[in-house]
Order: sequence, then structure tokens, then C-alpha cells
Amino acid sequence: MVTDRPGHATAADSSDGVEELTRYAEQRLVSIFQDFQDPSQEWRRLFSELLGTFFLVLVAAGGGMTRRSVYANVPTSDVI
Repeated sequence: MVTDRPGHATAADSSDGVEELTRYAEQRLVSIFQDFQDPSQEWRRLFSELLGTFFLVLVAAGGGMTRRSVYANVPTSDVI
């Protein structure tokens, strides 16, 4: 986007912003991977495991309950 109007972005401005954003994202990712083995971050992993397990159990139980409530009065031979 090239323009000569004052107050508007130019191609050089937008490419500088993209480069800056790319540099920031790369630094952030590197720091996340370096901090992965940090023992002070263990609570995050534990919380993620517990939340993920909760949702897996919720979905597994929800499927059975939905089938039971929707097809409660329908014979099994008609469902299949």
C-alpha cells in the first residue's frame, strides 16, 4: 500500500511493522520453549491436564446421555 498522503501508511511502514511483529513472535516462541522445563510453570501443565481430562469425560458422558434421552422411546432396531 503506497500513498503520498500525509497520515497514511506506506509500503515501507507496513513492511517494518511486519518485520517487527515477526521478530517479536519469534522471541516470544523461543522464550516459551526455554521456559517449558521451568518448575515454576508446573501449575500450568497440571491445570491443563485437569481441564482437558474434565472436558474429555464431559464429552464422553454427554454422548451417552444424549443418545439415551433422544432415543429413549425408539426401539434399538429402528435406531440402527
